[in-house]
Amino acid sequence: MDAEQVSHPIDAQPIADQLAAALTHHEPGWRLPRRSALAKKYNADLDAIDAAIGDLVQRSLVRRLPDGQVYRASPAADWLAVEGTGGLGTRLDPMGNAIGRQTRQVSRREAPHDVAVTLGWPDDAPVHTIRSVWSADGDPVAVSTAYLLDPTGNLALPVAAVSVEMSPPRSADGRALGLLRWQPVITVTVRFDDAETREPAGLAIVILKPELFRVAIDTS
Repeated sequence: MDAEQVSHPIDAQPIADQLAAALTHHEPGWRLPRRSALAKKYNADLDAIDAAIGDLVQRSLVRRLPDGQVYRASPAADWLAVEGTGGLGTRLDPMGNAIGRQTRQVSRREAPHDVAVTLGWPDDAPVHTIRSVWSADGDPVAVSTAYLLDPTGNLALPVAAVSVEMSPPRSADGRALGLLRWQPVITVTVRFDDAETREPAGLAIVILKPELFRVAIDTS
């Protein structure tokens, strides 16, 4: 009978600390070497490298994409607010990409049914809508839509609720981002209330290509 194998915990902290120090010599968006190259450089196995990278992800120093590639994350000072209206605290780390507004549309129309239900508004309530498409290097990467009762759209409204989910986009948003129907996106939804009445006063929905962003919510 083979001897029973005993697993030992991996001490990846020294490797993580060395990687963190090395990151300071590179710009945000810099891609880390392959896992095998890191294992050779630090004389470690792949499990130790994975654990070290996981530590850096938890410390918000790197961003690991779904395809396994790892990039240096942008510092908080470089994060962008993309909703296009006051009172919202969703911040997006664009992984070193330059994000700019591609289009902005402002309209006054009836609230979409799902928005009206969420906020307790009548379906025929007139709503001020601000819809923006955001791009990087000419390619659309995010869509933000704010629904406001106030016609100026400039109120500093307190945040009442925030949700983040990964799901297929609505058809119009998917088309704007050039995505197929089944491709998932990050959806950030923020509800905010009137400062005096505390009644629902607006909703913002931000749709993001997941491979390009890290999302942080600030409700202060």
